[in-house]
Amino acid sequence: MLEKDDFARCIFHDLWEQCLDKLGDGVGIKFPVKIHITLGWSPKCSAVQGGILVNPPRMPLEKLTIDFVRQPFSILNA
Repeated sequence: MLEKDDFARCIFHDLWEQCLDKLGDGVGIKFPVKIHITLGWSPKCSAVQGGILVNPPRMPLEKLTIDFVRQPFSILNA
């Protein structure tokens, strides 16, 4: 579980946690957010090398899943 302050080292603009339209209505992120890291492997595939079908080595992959709640946000209510 991460709070907004945990993202201070990231290079985001000042209002990164909200998205508004021209009328000032939109959504904001409700903190804390939940981040889950999954380690896995790239899919198996085949390639042609020197006229022979070979299986190149698989690469390790790191996947981040971010779960967050979007809440309605308006400049009239801010």
